[in-house]
Amino acid sequence: MLNVIQTVNLNKRNKKYTCLNHLSKTHRLAIAGALFTSGRHLDGNLSYHNTEYTAGRPSTFINTLDLTEFHEQAPFLIDTDDSERVQHHWDVVKPFFNDAYWNFVTESFFYYYAALTEKTFKPIANLQPFIIFGCPGSLKELRRLGYKTFGHVIDESYDEMYSEDRRMVRLVKLAFQLADMSDEEHIEMMTEIKPILEHNQRVFFSKTWKDYI
Repeated sequence: MLNVIQTVNLNKRNKKYTCLNHLSKTHRLAIAGALFTSGRHLDGNLSYHNTEYTAGRPSTFINTLDLTEFHEQAPFLIDTDDSERVQHHWDVVKPFFNDAYWNFVTESFFYYYAALTEKTFKPIANLQPFIIFGCPGSLKELRRLGYKTFGHVIDESYDEMYSEDRRMVRLVKLAFQLADMSDEEHIEMMTEIKPILEHNQRVFFSKTWKDYI
């Protein structure tokens, strides 16, 4: 197997989440800014590279945040700033997956269509559970492709919300809940969803590009 995590880590991890952001988009600014202004950036692997503002949605949620200090301290570079490496499926910094309980995936789009990229498939390939800051129907599309998600342990209703601001509010609330969980709670949850993580990795490596058309 390629350079991926081989077994689910059921021990204490040093970070609650990984949330990597390269190109600036409004929904990425929303979750990165929310994590920072709440102090929860200290609990995870949070990167935010490009501070040039890119207009988009959910613009209303952005207006609820005071991002002055965030912008003063940005960029937050914990991974590579090389675009080609960022977008490569097999360029994996293993601690971002094996030493953080969850992945807060900030997909390429938040309101166009349910496009799934390497951002979603990296945690799948590396046995890490995730929530997706992306378009409605993203989880539904994954399930159509044979993957399983985590609706029995977390609230995945965000995937059915077509209002960008309501979806962002629900996602941020969920991200905060996960960031605030104790190590003991996370380990219990990882133990419960371990079969799903292993199933998803098997599905990922059993598919070819034709399966995603």
